[in-house]
This record gives sequence, structure tokens and C-alpha cells, in this order.
Amino acid sequence: MAKIWTSEDENFLLTNYDAMSNGQLAEHFDVTPKAISHKMRRLRDRMRRERQKRRLELEELQKLQKKQEIETEIYVEEEYEPLNLPKITHIEKVLSVNGNPVNLVSTGFFIKTDSGWEPVLMQKKKLASY
Repeated sequence: MAKIWTSEDENFLLTNYDAMSNGQLAEHFDVTPKAISHKMRRLRDRMRRERQKRRLELEELQKLQKKQEIETEIYVEEEYEPLNLPKITHIEKVLSVNGNPVNLVSTGFFIKTDSGWEPVLMQKKKLASY
């Protein structure tokens, strides 16, 4: 009759296989030495399959994490808050250049300067020619 191996039997076999001979293990478990060899081969095969399965799961997890990192980077780049800058449309402003007053009109665009965001201004004459 075939032996029913428990997990404790398998653990004992795995820990003592190198220290004890097949004959000694066979006596301990009351089976033949061939049954010990056969059981060890099946245990090694099962352990190899489990290692391979864990390795594949780990690779899949790493791929998923890398994909999530890339998606997060894209999300962060795409999900920015627009600047709430007031849009200025054609506000006339008198500015003095070299002591001469110049009529300027805002284009509605802004540029960043050392002092902060400034509206882009153009002379009325140039704006009319565009």
C-alpha cells in the first residue's frame, strides 16, 4: 500500500535527505529506498515549479509596478493646474519710453519675468497691422 505523505514527513525528508542515506530514511518512514528516491524527485519537481511560479509572479508584479510608475508620471505631467491669470483684452495703457508717452495695448498673453507674470503689450499701430 502506498504511503500517504504528510507535510511534516516531507519537511523531515527535505531537511534530512543529505544527512541520512535512502536506507535510513526508508526505515524511518517504513517504505523502500526506491520510494524515498521517487518522493524526493517529486518534491524537487514541485519546489522547482513553485520557484518558477514565484519568479513569474514577481516579474509580473515588477512589470505592473513599472507600468503604474509610468502612468503616474504621465498623470502628474498631464494633470497640472492651469494658472488662474486674468485674461486682459485690449486695455489701453499709457507708458513712457525715454520720456515719451506710448500708447500700448495688451495682447492677452503673459510672460514670466524676474518680478513675476507681466502682460505682453504691443503698440496700437503694430497691433492694428497684424
